[in-house]
Amino acid sequence: MNIKHIFPIALAAVALVSCEDYTEHNFGKSEELYQPQQVNLLQVKLNESIYETIADNETNVTLAAEAEDEGETLAQLQLLKRKKRFFGNITPEKYLPAVMKEVIGNTQYYSITVGSRVTVTFDQEVETGATDNNAYVLATGELTAAGKYLLVAKGEKQVLTDSDDALTDAASDNGYIYPSTNGKTHREVTRLSNDAIKLDETSTGYLFNIDKDGDNWLICNFQDNYLYLKKDQNTFSYIDDLGELEDEQYPAWKITYNANDFTYNIVNAETGQVMLYETDGGMAGAYSDKGSANSYQDGYVAIELYKAGHANEIETAEMTFELTDEGWQVIEGYLGQIFKGTGGSDNAEFIYNTYGWSIEHEGPIGDLSYVWKVDNMYGLRASAYKGTAYAVKSWVISPTFSLEKAKNPALIFSQAQKFAGFPVSQYLQVWISTNYEGVGKRSEASWKNISKLVNNWPDGSNWNFIRDTVSLADYAGETNVNVAFRYLSTEEHAATWEVDSIYVKELKIKD
Repeated sequence: MNIKHIFPIALAAVALVSCEDYTEHNFGKSEELYQPQQVNLLQVKLNESIYETIADNETNVTLAAEAEDEGETLAQLQLLKRKKRFFGNITPEKYLPAVMKEVIGNTQYYSITVGSRVTVTFDQEVETGATDNNAYVLATGELTAAGKYLLVAKGEKQVLTDSDDALTDAASDNGYIYPSTNGKTHREVTRLSNDAIKLDETSTGYLFNIDKDGDNWLICNFQDNYLYLKKDQNTFSYIDDLGELEDEQYPAWKITYNANDFTYNIVNAETGQVMLYETDGGMAGAYSDKGSANSYQDGYVAIELYKAGHANEIETAEMTFELTDEGWQVIEGYLGQIFKGTGGSDNAEFIYNTYGWSIEHEGPIGDLSYVWKVDNMYGLRASAYKGTAYAVKSWVISPTFSLEKAKNPALIFSQAQKFAGFPVSQYLQVWISTNYEGVGKRSEASWKNISKLVNNWPDGSNWNFIRDTVSLADYAGETNVNVAFRYLSTEEHAATWEVDSIYVKELKIKD
């Protein structure tokens, strides 16, 4: 035997073991063939064309039709085409998932994998609770008694472009109408927003009260004069005293909602004649049905009602969706963070500026240049091993969030580890604070170790991520909350700890 060859081979074997140990601590799963997954984080601002796509999508139409509100939600879905903002029952969390491919774009959509997120920016109406008798927005669905309304011809354009343009010859495109006897023109309406208008002092003829009278409705103008229709005529008149009406005069109306074209019909209660308006001239008339306006048939349309006293605001908002095995899901809650697929960095300042998570050490970290890092494949990752194990104590602390309105919040996260000592919770820990004031002030805050609430610590036998839920119900009502992951190592035990998909949200039964 040639003994001189044995010793180098033995050294090579030792070197191989040390190299593998170092690699596994610092670079991941050397014993496994890891298949990286492309996880995308996208920011998308909705353009106006997407709202028509949302309204016409078959899944969304079915969803709206199933709402038990006599067609109101379906009407609002179609109205979305013109409003071009979310409102009422048409919310982004319900109606965006079905059109996410169009939102993202066909080319980019096919590279999306499970775990990807899309943050969508959009406009929406917010109810302020304010009352403004000069503000009007489109009302759909059930009519309410004693409201002030505008009678508006159905058409593509329901508002004036602005007060100056209203003086041009383009008035026929705007669709505002007026009864022929009030002498007011539709050029006196001033725009506040896309679907809100304001009446000036000379435009009071547009405003109507609609009051319930048994099974019928009474319509009166701003001066409380009742609008009525003579039996054998198709033009309207006003009278200020119902007692003066003759037998052939009928002030009562039936108001019926049309789910098919999202308008109202106003029909004389006695004659059954439908109130129609000629959009070109703004003249009012009544006919036996909507198709009997003779040569003016194309110029006459059903009416829409604008209800007064409802002063909504329009705000820009955003919502984040994540692709799961069950499809696109809204990420709801008080804190949400995914690190996989977002790039990598071991720079604490970069991690804080990018994600809002701060890194702080208790004492020195030996020859290590970092403990925590963001790893593109493994998430938020801690290790104190670099050829040898170092004894360190290091924290990574979440952005501050509020649980002021929380009822049953919980911390939900995924973790994997190897090389930790036993028990694992002596080396890898979860903490919470309600008075942490920001970077560099960890030691000044009060912290509570909630590691005992973690149900399933990974035993280190593999790199499988384990999902866990930790109740934070004791902290409901707090306004300044931070959670932290605390990493501890010794010269004997220096774990590699990976944490990802970190959420704080309301705990539901399915969770």
